Parts: sequence; C-alpha cells; structure tokens
Amino acid sequence: MLRKISLLLITFILITAATIVAGADDESGITVYTNDIVTTDLDTTFIEGEVPVADGQEIVIQHGVHIIASKAMPKTGAPASFRIKVPAEYLDADAPVSLRVRATAGRKVSESLPAKVEITYKPRETQTVKTGSSEYNLTLPGIKESLDTETTSGSDVMYISSNPDVVSVDEEGTLIPVGQGEAEISVKALGNSRYDGAETSVDVKVDEIDAYSVTFHSSIKGEEEEQTDEQIINVGESTSLESVPFECSEHQFLGWATEEGGLVEYNNEATVTDLAAKGENQDLYAVWTGDGARAAVAWAIQIANDDSFNYGDKPEANAIGCYFCGTNCGPVKYNKPSGYEKTYVCLTFVGAAYAHGAEDPEIYYADRRGKMPLYLNDDNFSKFSCWEKIGRCCDLTLDDLKPGDVLIQWSDYNDNDGHACMYAGNGDIVESSGGGWSSNSIGLKKGEAAGRLSSYGGDSINYVMRYVGPNAED
Repeated sequence: MLRKISLLLITFILITAATIVAGADDESGITVYTNDIVTTDLDTTFIEGEVPVADGQEIVIQHGVHIIASKAMPKTGAPASFRIKVPAEYLDADAPVSLRVRATAGRKVSESLPAKVEITYKPRETQTVKTGSSEYNLTLPGIKESLDTETTSGSDVMYISSNPDVVSVDEEGTLIPVGQGEAEISVKALGNSRYDGAETSVDVKVDEIDAYSVTFHSSIKGEEEEQTDEQIINVGESTSLESVPFECSEHQFLGWATEEGGLVEYNNEATVTDLAAKGENQDLYAVWTGDGARAAVAWAIQIANDDSFNYGDKPEANAIGCYFCGTNCGPVKYNKPSGYEKTYVCLTFVGAAYAHGAEDPEIYYADRRGKMPLYLNDDNFSKFSCWEKIGRCCDLTLDDLKPGDVLIQWSDYNDNDGHACMYAGNGDIVESSGGGWSSNSIGLKKGEAAGRLSSYGGDSINYVMRYVGPNAED
C-alpha cells in the first residue's frame, strides 16, 4: 500500500458527531467531533475533539488496550480542544479500524466513558495533468505563452525550467523567453488527501530574432490590477501600433505616452519605426480623458490635427463651449471659414475639461467687448467654479505653473480678441501658431513657455488660470 506523505491536511468526511459524558454533573466528558472518519491518507489522519474543562488531564487514543497516541491538556479550568495524529502503523488499509479516545488523570482513569471512533481507509485516486501542447516554439523577443495546465484533481501545480537562461516559467505557468536555446519544463500536480501526485513535461525552443518588443500598459485609474499587452516589431520595419487593447467605461482613450504620467507621443495605431533596439523593449502607457493636464494636451493636439473636426457656430455668452483666440470673430464673422475651424474654439479650455473627464467645459471668452471682461471684475470670474486665477503673468515664473494652466493675453487693438495657450509641462505649451491659421497650426511648442510667460508679463492685465473643478489633480 502506497504511503506518500501528503503536503495538504487530511480532508475528513464527517458522517456524524457524538458527545460521550459520564454523568450530568461530571465535567470530565469528551466530545469527539467525528465518530466515523473516512481517510485516504494513513500518514495524516487526525482525531479531533474537546473537553468541557481542561484540568491537566491526558487525552489518549487506544488501539485495543494499547495507548498509541496522547495529548496533555493545560490546567485552565476552561473548555479546550485537542487534535491528535493517529500513527499510520495502527491503521489497517484493508479493513475499518476501531479506536477509543478517553481522558486519564495520573494513573487513575477518569470516570468518563470512552468515545469509539471508526476509521476507514480509502486509497488515493490517480490524477492526470496535461498542458495545452507538448512543444512550444518561442522567439526572443517574443510573446509570452501560457501552458494552460489542467488537472483532474484541481490541485496546485508546480513548474520547473531545466534551463532558466533560455526560458523561465512563473507560478501561473507562463513561459517567458530569456535566451536562445532549448529547455524542458516539468509540470507537477501536487498530491492531496484524495489524489496521488502526477507529473508531465513540455519541450520549449527559443529562437532569437531581429526585432524588439512594445509593452502596452492600461494605466486606468481606479483599476485594481494593471493590464498589459505586447507587440513584436521587426527592426527597421515601419508598422502600425496595434489598436488600443484596453477599454475604460468612464473615459476616452487619447494616445500613448513613453513614460508613466507623461504626455502623449503616439496616437492610436500610429505608424512607428525602431522604437527600440534589437532585443530591447519600449513601454507605452495609455492616456485617458480624466488623466489631468496630459489628457488636455493630448486632446488639443489630437483634434488640431483632425481635418474632419468642425466646431460649428460661435457659442453665446454663458453657453457651453469657448473659443481659442478670437481672430476673425468680429461682429459679423461668427463662423470660421473652411480650413480655419481649428482656431475657433479655445482648445486649452475644452481640453482642460477633457483632462478631468468632462465633455462640457464652462465658457470663457478672452474678450474686452462686453462678453465677460473677467480681468476687470472678479465677481464675474467667481461664476466660473471650475477655474481660479493663480496670479498675473508678470508675477509668475515657470516654477509657479502646473501642466494644464492656461495663460491669458488680452488685446484691444484690432479684430483679435487676445490669445491663450496652455502650459504642458517641461517648458512646453500648446497653442495656435498665429498667422495663416492653417488647420495644423495648433500643436505642442517645445521650450516656448518661458518666453510666452515673459511676453505676456509685459502687460499687467494678463494672468494665468488653473482648473480646480471636479476631478482636478492635486
């Protein structure tokens, strides 16, 4: 009879429970939780129970007249439980075994009647373990593969690689290519009280290829677990990034950043070439509406380069919406001509709304002609609950700005109602270039924030606004 030491505790099949007490006033009785035990493991069979008062008595298990196991109880004067292992040599695998459990005090046996326990042995069952395939061909760099292991017992599985320098395997059975070569993965299903252990193996070959990997990160706020996806791209090949593989019910995907918390550098399905060297990896992090100023920057640049976008009619004062610089927004021209729509709405403000997951930003006009001269009247400005003034441009430096802040320039000199740009961090701004007003005129201007802040600071009426509405970043 095979007696393999189990790594798991014996599972008892409880048929009934009995309490043996000598008399109504006798507190030395014994409760045995199980009178009938069916066990598949001779080496880890236990009898459990309790006494109503622990006074230093000894709980003994007898096989016939022989004491085969015992446990001393403490002197607490309170109820106490016990758990005693039954030695395997006293269990007969071919027939049920009867044991007695009783309490003794010194040489005198307590007056409590013994509890009789019937133990029946049942041989362990044979289990099988299988994987999705017996052979795996991987590349380096390459996509990880799952062994998809199944066992008939549902028991835990261990994985061991014969050559971790070629392929490693995690506790979930995921194959991770490490170097060129071959390896064998041992897959061991652990035994338990019902099943014997089982084992199989798979062969893995890894070939090194002239490529690099891209790892996409979901970066969804509030998600308990980060999601990732991978793409393998050949070195020197111009190819499209795969379409965003993640979904977020609350926010819109805006693009990929090359560092966590960074600005968008690649749009969805952007064409790329050599993002990384051979064998290396490039991480890309998803940016969503609701991701703060970097979302505003992403949205502004995205629609500025979308020739199909049309903002429609100029909004009325206090309506939902806002416009960019106001050029050609005189008393007659309420609509931009074809090709100029992208200078119509103030991307900095609309973008800021997207930054915080909103689709309807509060209106704000950079205009002195009666449409909301907020710089003159802070009572009017207070109506904008999502925005606050953080100071005049002439009093601020880049160290005072946060990504998403909006710089306001006022103008009274011509048909231009002023200008606005958004600070994007790292000394950069998002604005329209001015002059010509092509559909691609709005974009990220590298290193121009300090100069813009300085030039705006030449007039003390120009200032900086900051979004403080719902979901605003700290």
